[in-house]
Amino acid sequence: MSENQSLMLQEAGQSPEVVATLLEKEKPVFAEIARLFSSARPSVVTTAARGSSDHAATFFKYLFEITCGVPVASVGPSIASVYGAALHLKGGVHFTVSQSGASPDIVALQDAAKKGGATTIAVVNVTDSPLAKQADIVLGLNAGAEKSVAATKSFIASVAALSGVTAAIGGASDLQTALDKLPEALSATAGIDTSAAEEVLFNATSLYTAGRGPAFAIALEAALKAKETSGLHAEAFSLAELMHGPMRLVQPGFPIVAFTPDDAAFANNVQALERLQKLGATTVGFSAQPLSGVHLRVPDHGQRPRRSAGVAARLLPADRVGDAPQGLRSRQTGKPAQGDGDGLMARKIFLGARIFDGERFHDDKALITAGGRVEAIVARNDLPDGEVVTLAGGVLSAGFIDAQVNGGGGRMLNDEPSAASMDIIAGGHRPYGTTSLLPTLITDTSEASIAAIEAAKEAVKASRGVAGLHLEGPHLAPARKGAHLAELMRPVEERDVKIFIRAREEIGTLLVTMAAEQVTVAQVRELAEAGVTVSIGHSDCSSEAAEERFDAGARGVTHLFNAMSQLGHRTPGLVGAAIDHPSTWCGIIADGHHVDPKALRTALRAKRGEGKLFFVTDAMSLVGSEKDSFTLNGRTVRRERGGFCSKLVLSDGTLAGSDVDMISTIRYGVTYLDLTLAEALRMATLYPARFLRLADRGHLSPGMRADLVHLTDALAVTATWLGSEAA
Repeated sequence: MSENQSLMLQEAGQSPEVVATLLEKEKPVFAEIARLFSSARPSVVTTAARGSSDHAATFFKYLFEITCGVPVASVGPSIASVYGAALHLKGGVHFTVSQSGASPDIVALQDAAKKGGATTIAVVNVTDSPLAKQADIVLGLNAGAEKSVAATKSFIASVAALSGVTAAIGGASDLQTALDKLPEALSATAGIDTSAAEEVLFNATSLYTAGRGPAFAIALEAALKAKETSGLHAEAFSLAELMHGPMRLVQPGFPIVAFTPDDAAFANNVQALERLQKLGATTVGFSAQPLSGVHLRVPDHGQRPRRSAGVAARLLPADRVGDAPQGLRSRQTGKPAQGDGDGLMARKIFLGARIFDGERFHDDKALITAGGRVEAIVARNDLPDGEVVTLAGGVLSAGFIDAQVNGGGGRMLNDEPSAASMDIIAGGHRPYGTTSLLPTLITDTSEASIAAIEAAKEAVKASRGVAGLHLEGPHLAPARKGAHLAELMRPVEERDVKIFIRAREEIGTLLVTMAAEQVTVAQVRELAEAGVTVSIGHSDCSSEAAEERFDAGARGVTHLFNAMSQLGHRTPGLVGAAIDHPSTWCGIIADGHHVDPKALRTALRAKRGEGKLFFVTDAMSLVGSEKDSFTLNGRTVRRERGGFCSKLVLSDGTLAGSDVDMISTIRYGVTYLDLTLAEALRMATLYPARFLRLADRGHLSPGMRADLVHLTDALAVTATWLGSEAA
């Protein structure tokens, strides 16, 4: 980065990584807030903030009202600290947005909101600040130290965090898709040519900034930045408001900076700008769509904010359900609170082991579950009534999650793609700590793929460890076929895209591995926008081809290093692109055969993006079986014993999947990859859950599935639980 760049510009350049970290790390908090709104149905939502943080809160107000249909009110920070007023917010939710969390005004106001009956949520960068310590829920901005006086990355992080809250509460998949693309879009802004805008503003002494809806909040922030950094007298207006009194001050050459996203207000915004241009204004427009005047084209994420059907019915207070529009009433579920109706025996208390919650260890604590969900982690002297499960030391963790399991328990999915096979496979891996997995169909016929999709619908509903489906083929590259049959490989066709999108809607989680050579950028984008998890694998592609597909929404890379173009110093290949791309996830097979530990250690140190490498087994049918061979597409695969674990090979010596289980990969990570036990556990729980967007598992936060595994200090599995029931 150039030494001539200001601190503000340098820190703005950090925002893509900040946002990517925030959106992944705070997923449990987003889920917790969504559960709060679903259960409490707050009658009032309030915010409090100052300066840039208040502009982020204004963005939230518009976005939340558009998406969820629930009004959001701003409360002045001085109401409590200066005027001593009491707040009456019983049953409400109060958000405080702050970089430092130290302002006495906002701390006092949060305290008043809590005393007034509101649940308080601190959206804050300094998570050990007075504000955070007093809040009921803390949503960290993860922006790091901010040295620039004019807030940059913390403002962007605040907007992203509050957008994540809105997407989670509203169940807005289009908004969530846009958020997933936000780090990429922020990175792309570095390439915008601003020279034409600089010429307009260089000699200006005053200007207007304008926008409508959420963009009005951006206009407010832009006006503040103009004052803080350049001494420009800047005033922000809604474009609708600007067309009244403020328009009278517009003179020839008067600069107006407008923020015009491609949303429902776009056409009206264009008309307003054209009218202002006729009055002589020089307009500078930020938009993904063409504009007259000076136009700075911003990245297009392809999503528009809209209200999610059914949200009002979910959020209205119980005594106002009749106020919901007629078309929304059917969405009321009447789902009982966790544990209701089951008595105290539905609550279990796990004692005696260190508890790993997905982020850190808890010593001398107890895990409380109720109704199959995590209720809390509490001190041992603060236990509720319930059934006590005493563990003999060791570690209690969330159950392991495996995104790539071809077989287990003596059964290959390809041999019989049925729900019964999936249940057998899940049962074969459960003794090794895996409580959620994606049965994986390797390259086969179209009929086999359809059968696997139908089977997954049934298996997922059974909730016995099958969390979705992984289709590894047939859209792979023959040049990197591995143990797959090249004669069945083919490009993605339009009918395939439709099948995958429909399958994702019906199954919930669908992971598809595709070679870059066999899928177009447009197809990747269409699949990703529909929620299909696209992973690039079995590909001989260039790094550029891989990056194009990552930028289009491909989320991961299948078994990094294996069956792909390798890292060269002039041709980085798929390996280089995967390691370098900050938002790309990579599964790794840690069995001592597929990848040399030196290569894995290098990847762990080099990978951009925190927590982006996770364990997969790529296991075949012999896991959980005493057999020494099986058939794969008519070919014999035999088990060769030796090394860290045995390996599986075809007659020509080609590796054919693995013979490793998930607890063994954790031991391998600790022993050979220099991983701490905490990081090795994350790579088998939290990280794969985030990659697959399984928001209800992978960690032990309140409300998560109580899928658990107990390990001895020697890292052997002693027991597993599904929904807190022994499995």
